[in-house]
Amino acid sequence: MTQATGGSPPGGTDGSFRPTKGQIVGAIIAALLVIFIATNSKSVTATVIFFDVTMKLWLLLTFTAVLGALVGFFVGKRRRQG
Repeated sequence: MTQATGGSPPGGTDGSFRPTKGQIVGAIIAALLVIFIATNSKSVTATVIFFDVTMKLWLLLTFTAVLGALVGFFVGKRRRQG
């Protein structure tokens, strides 16, 4: 099967996928984050603006991680465009 775009395939010369250093570091950080979140299961009370919210710590950490990832994505997207 030939490539429609031409050129060499991404990754290795044999067509295999080779992750970059950034992808490896990102995967390690993501794995550590999942382990950290999974080991924190007690209930906590967090103040969100004017409200006190009681929830599991793993859920609060997950929300925070997702919010941080979204902010990083949109800030990085804005830098690439501008």
